[in-house]
Parts: sequence; structure tokens; C-alpha cells
Amino acid sequence: AQKNHMTVARFFYKGLRRGIILFSLGFFFVGKIDWKSVRIFGVLQYFGITNFFLTTFLLISPKYDTHTKSFYFTWYQKHHGFRIFAPFVDVFVPEVGIFRDLSVRWPEWCIVIILPMIYIIVEFVLPIPGCPTGYLEAGGIYGSQGMYPYCTGGAHKFVDTNIIGTTHLSSSSSSKLLYGTEKYDPEGALGALNACFIGYLGAHCGRILIIFEKPKEKITRFLIYGSLFCFIGAVLCGFTENSGTIPVNKNLWSTSYIFVMAGAGCFLLIFFYIIVDIKKLWLGMPFSAIGKNPMLIYM
Repeated sequence: AQKNHMTVARFFYKGLRRGIILFSLGFFFVGKIDWKSVRIFGVLQYFGITNFFLTTFLLISPKYDTHTKSFYFTWYQKHHGFRIFAPFVDVFVPEVGIFRDLSVRWPEWCIVIILPMIYIIVEFVLPIPGCPTGYLEAGGIYGSQGMYPYCTGGAHKFVDTNIIGTTHLSSSSSSKLLYGTEKYDPEGALGALNACFIGYLGAHCGRILIIFEKPKEKITRFLIYGSLFCFIGAVLCGFTENSGTIPVNKNLWSTSYIFVMAGAGCFLLIFFYIIVDIKKLWLGMPFSAIGKNPMLIYM
């Protein structure tokens, strides 16, 4: 927005429009649309939700000004670059230090960490009629020895059922095929919280590429964050494949899953950064073309 002399309102509008378009594109994969039973959430819908969240959140979150040494809210920016500052808090000089990518945005982290916290609280505290509180298994005919056939996904399905209704859930989930469950949507309302959180982790990785100039600085941080994310995910799942307090489960968009995926993404980013940007051993084809047209390739 600053680079293109764009007002916050204009940038917000573009983010909103992009989010709506991505969300709407998700309906094209269901064939003939029956609005009484169409699947509301899906992968593209998650793209739209995450895109809109990041656009809004990064616009309204506090920014750090190196001149005034304080945080501010950028509510509006005119064409000539004049900004209205709202002082936020002046605690230290965050632009200095090896983790200045974190310190200049620490208010953001304090806010965005609330997303997985809400997810975990709802997941383990919300009472579900006829089901154990904190139930995370598949349920169905074959899951949990058939004891909880209607408890698939625990709070996830319960939240979706009460928000959008059972008729708008996916009818072809893997849990239905493997465990004989009823309708269940792996991309539901509750999982959207963690989808937005992992989107923010990705945005932060992009921030590292901008803030630090030396390749060693970038690689070191990706290595540290990648290891930290994977370790957090491993702790949550008890260093096991399918057990632990919060198992690594894509169908639940579990907190352990998003941390493991974020860590793996950091390691992959290191690999491609070295061979493409540093060593220049590969130009990225054909994946660079795919990256420039992701929605077209996806559809």
C-alpha cells in the first residue's frame, strides 16, 4: 500500500475483493450448485478467508516507526506519503538485534497467537452432547470401536453443524470412506482459525526475506524457526504419529499439524533459496510459472 501510494481503505477493498473471489471460486468444483446443500467450506474458501484475514490484520495492526521509536496505527495514508500516527507503546528499540523481525512486530504476535488458543480451547472445553469432551478421533462405524459413531471430529463437526448445518458439509471426506462416518468437513469453521495462523507464519517468512540482506541471516532464521515449529508440533503430538494430546491431523487442521507443516515449509524454503537464489543452479521452471498462476493451475 505504501509503495503504490494506496490508501488503507483502497488496500482493504482489494483484499476484500480478492477474498470474496477466492471464496466464490470454491463453488465451481461442486458442479451444478444446489444452494440448499452446497458445501460452504473448502480449500479455496480457506484461501479466501486467510487472504482477507491477513490483509485486514496486517493493515490495522500496530507498525513500528524508526524515527519516533514507537508503535503506531496507520489508519490512512495520502498520496504524498503523509501518515496519521496513533502512538501505541514505546518499550524498547526493536529494530536492533538478531531477532528484529520479531521485535518490530511483537504486538502482532501477541494478537495472532490468540487464534490457535481459541482453537484449542474450543476443541477441549466445548461440551458436545453424546460425545466425550475433547474427542479428536474419527468416530463412525469403525473408529473408536464404534463407541462414538456420531462424534467425528468432536468440536469441529459440532461447530459446523450449528453454524452452517449438516447439509452443507462435505459428503466425500476421507473419514467417511475409511471409518464409515456421517458427513464431515475437514475444512470447517474451526479449522479456519489455524489456517489463518499458518498463513501469518508464511507472511512472517516473507518478512524475513525483506528485513535481512545477507543470505546467512535469512537461512539461519529459517533454520531456527523451522526447528522451533517442528519441535512445538512434536511436543503437541507427543512425538508420535497418531497419538499425543493433539495428533497431527490434516482433517482437523490440528495445531500440531500446522506447526509441523510450517516447519517443513521453512526447511523447503531454505533448500530452494540456496539452489535458486544463491547457487543459481535452477531457475525454478516449471514451478515458477505455476507460482505465477496458482489459481489457474489449481482449477
